[in-house]
Amino acid sequence: MLPLLHRLSGATGVRQEDLSLETGLDKSTVAHAVKRLVELGYVDRTLCHEDRRCYHLALTQKAKALVPSVEQAMEEWNAALARGFSDEERIQLEGYLRRMAASAEGACVKPKSHC
Repeated sequence: MLPLLHRLSGATGVRQEDLSLETGLDKSTVAHAVKRLVELGYVDRTLCHEDRRCYHLALTQKAKALVPSVEQAMEEWNAALARGFSDEERIQLEGYLRRMAASAEGACVKPKSHC
C-alpha cells in the first residue's frame, strides 16, 4: 500500500484505473488496497461526476501527516540497498534504473481520461 500512498501524495483526483496503470498493479489488487486504505481512513474515494464508472482518489489529512515518515522510510530503505556500492556503481545503477523505468513507461498504454 505504500507505493499507492506515495503516488497519491501531492496529487488530488487521481483515477483508480490510472493508479493501476502507473503502478503496474492489476485493477483488482489496486481496488482491494484502495478499499483497505479507505477503511483505515487514509484515502478518500469520490465518484467522478462526468463518468460514474470511475473514482477519484485523494489522501486524507491523516495520510498526509504520514507522508514525511513514509518518505524517510523509503530513503532509508534505498540507502540500505545501496550500502556497499561505490559512488561509480551507484551512478551506473541509477542510470540503469532510469532506463528501465523509461522502458516500462513506454510499454504502458495510458487511456485517455474521462474525467
